Amino acid sequence: MARKPKSDAAPGIYLRGKMFWLRYTVGEEQVRLPLNTSDRMEAIERAEELRGRPVVSKKTGKTVGGKTELERRLEKYVAEKLSAGTFVSTSADAAKLAVKHFAADMAITDPSRITTSLLKLYYMRLNGTAPKVKGKTLPQPKSEATAQTYVSRVGTFARWAGMRVETPEFGTEAPSRQTVIPWEQVEELLAIANGEMKLILLCGFRAGLRRGEITAARPEWFDLGSRLLHIPAIDKVTGFSPKSGKGRTIPLLKTFVEFIQSEYSDWETRKFVLRPEAEQGSWRYRFDFRKMFEAFSRTHCPKLTPHVMRHTFASHLANGGVGVAQLSAWTGDKIATLEKHYLHLKAEAEKAEAAFAGETTQSALFRRIDELLAAQRAFEERTQNSQSISEAAHKELPPPPLKSWFETIRIDKLLAELMPDLDSDWARLQRYREFLKWHEHDSMKIELDEKQRESVLFGTPSPEVEITDKMVMDRAAGTLTQHLETGVPDAEAMGQRFRRWNAANPKPTEGTQEKSHGSS
Repeated sequence: MARKPKSDAAPGIYLRGKMFWLRYTVGEEQVRLPLNTSDRMEAIERAEELRGRPVVSKKTGKTVGGKTELERRLEKYVAEKLSAGTFVSTSADAAKLAVKHFAADMAITDPSRITTSLLKLYYMRLNGTAPKVKGKTLPQPKSEATAQTYVSRVGTFARWAGMRVETPEFGTEAPSRQTVIPWEQVEELLAIANGEMKLILLCGFRAGLRRGEITAARPEWFDLGSRLLHIPAIDKVTGFSPKSGKGRTIPLLKTFVEFIQSEYSDWETRKFVLRPEAEQGSWRYRFDFRKMFEAFSRTHCPKLTPHVMRHTFASHLANGGVGVAQLSAWTGDKIATLEKHYLHLKAEAEKAEAAFAGETTQSALFRRIDELLAAQRAFEERTQNSQSISEAAHKELPPPPLKSWFETIRIDKLLAELMPDLDSDWARLQRYREFLKWHEHDSMKIELDEKQRESVLFGTPSPEVEITDKMVMDRAAGTLTQHLETGVPDAEAMGQRFRRWNAANPKPTEGTQEKSHGSS
């Protein structure tokens, strides 16, 4: 009968003479290993590295059981990233999938064997460009987007493991990141599809959901009355978490809501939107709709993929004038990611003229606000100079230009709380806009510093980017658009930052303003 370990915190560790040893079983083989230390805590740490290691069977001479060094390091890598909040469950699974695929394809069991040249060969094997070797077969080629993603994830893991490797340069941009389905064709595809296939297309084309989000979507996420889709940071029932690890809210089109109401009479009682009877197994996705999706794509649109639907969603909204900050809130992606991969804008003459004039869709918003502020100030001056007119005549004055507009935005109360010393809406909005310019300039400097640190750490070319006034104006206008339409995310933290900035940058007096305007 096996002896019971003296401590649950250190199973299999025992004292032999003055030194600690480790005992564990692999299959029918019992393994004893010296830990070469008399210190209990040090013995526990060494045992964690050794326990479960493959051993050579004394009976057969073959290596049995245990995990390879790469598998143990991969577990530690994922656990560390999850603990730090860098990974959520979906990104952790994706990283494990890529590294395990690499290990199996390249017959690697130790991360110390990962080199830049080996990564390059793996990339060529993935995209089908590797030279053929007599007697060996190449794996089934994957898409360019998948090949690049897998190689990047393996490279990141290898650098974490201490290997000085570089991700190979990709000769072409991943096709799925360049493909956008024209609006007219999207309408045709939605008209052709029905049932579950149409629901999948609506989730992708009209809400920008990722493949995993479509599979995990539950009716509770859909507020049909308010026409909003709320993706939680962590689903309380299933534990699902989106790629970003953050919740987000997306507006639902009327046609999307009408389709759900007409197609699904059991909507309120369904556990999941798609195939509610399917349960989560050992596979990554609870229900993998890939086969039905690919069959539909082959027949009607060969370039269609779940990622292409998401790219199309973001790009069409951007063409419609939706700010990048708002798109970031709806898609859950960082602004830099959207600008690099998702925003494929049409060449439109009016927007080109505005751009050549130094004005973008976002900076046009600032210009419109300037017009409203000027009109508001003129109105207030006019009312101040009309004290002598009768009360009846005073009532006939036109309403304040900003009054009806401020009734529709989401931050009027916040501005009043932050700036109680200012007695007009236009003054508070003007002050908040100046703060956002400083806030975005500071954020851009931090992002640039992080990229430069990464370039030093990984030996990649240092980004040569100059932060211009136009870049700051666009970012600030995009942020203001989001705040006006949907409110301020994390309003408490933003409010604290505003108060610090406001205290360090007191508002100039009227006399100072006139003097500065005159000198310019």
